[in-house]
Amino acid sequence: MRLPSFVLSGLVTCLALPACSSSAPVFESESESAIINGDDADEAELDAVGQLMMEDTEGTLQFTCTGTLIGPSTVLTAKHCVIDSPMNNRVNLDYTPMYFAVGHDAHAPRQRVRVSSAMVSALRDGTYSPWGNDVAIYQLAEPVAGVRPLSVAARAPSTAHVGELWTAVGYGRQIANDRESVGQRRKAQLIVKATSGQPLTHEFESKDAYFDWLRSTRDPDIFESNQETYERNWETAMLVGHEFYAGVQLESGPCTARGDSGGPILRREGSHWTIYGVVSGGHPATPSRCFGTYYAAFGEPVQDMLRTAANDPCNGVPLTGRCRGNVAESCSTPLDPQRRVVREECTTGCTELSEYRIFRATCD
Repeated sequence: MRLPSFVLSGLVTCLALPACSSSAPVFESESESAIINGDDADEAELDAVGQLMMEDTEGTLQFTCTGTLIGPSTVLTAKHCVIDSPMNNRVNLDYTPMYFAVGHDAHAPRQRVRVSSAMVSALRDGTYSPWGNDVAIYQLAEPVAGVRPLSVAARAPSTAHVGELWTAVGYGRQIANDRESVGQRRKAQLIVKATSGQPLTHEFESKDAYFDWLRSTRDPDIFESNQETYERNWETAMLVGHEFYAGVQLESGPCTARGDSGGPILRREGSHWTIYGVVSGGHPATPSRCFGTYYAAFGEPVQDMLRTAANDPCNGVPLTGRCRGNVAESCSTPLDPQRRVVREECTTGCTELSEYRIFRATCD
């Protein structure tokens, strides 16, 4: 089962972004992926897991990431599903409407709710992922009815969890190279392989074996021009308490894929599921081989964000703003360290202007 990578900006990798040549490895995002070789996940207890969508300039809804309801109007997902890139920090809500769709089949959802604002984890560096702690929250414009939210783990996985089988859920591709095979909720069991160290050591016996595989699957010019990147991929370790690695049981899968980004990995605790991480990225599968997935965990920065979301100061005020009489008010940007409502008193009046289906409150 492939977890969905996100379609919003395609594969967000540092291979296409020269500024990523810092200490962080080049990270192959899973935003357009789906769970490959996974099983249908149509049971009601998983209805909290839904499909994130964006509305393009022609008004067509495009599948992007996976998200999970953790409150009636709060959706947990990945930071890279909310922000364009680690460098420009542009929030997608600034330029396109976003939605959360409920139901096993995102092509015919039971409910679709518009996203109003977002929050992202404050940790921005020191991680294997170039996104820092790759966790974010979307706040919806209205509550989702008839769905029980899932619980979030109060801490990151520990070495005690290594070797356990957990369940990954997502809407990403079901066939590795088929962009159309998205939009169906799928699930698969993955093994928790590591909570620290270099994740690629769990896939290859040595760096030479990793490089041999790269040579066999990459164009020679691409391989030569990205050797420093591949070196960092091998050498860089995960940040303890903020990332972990879950691997496949067989090389043939199931595994996560594009479109599964932001999707949860779940641990059964008693009679309920608990979310322990969200899909951050991984290495693209080949026809003969699946790889494991890098998950963002819920350390203290995420716990702070969850506490803020539970008593959200914005409380439905959209990021792009709204008019309340002669006052233009908006929710602060996700990159602002203090979540708050920003208000501007208008001397002549407030108007909600439409730009590509985004309504912005502005003073006349």
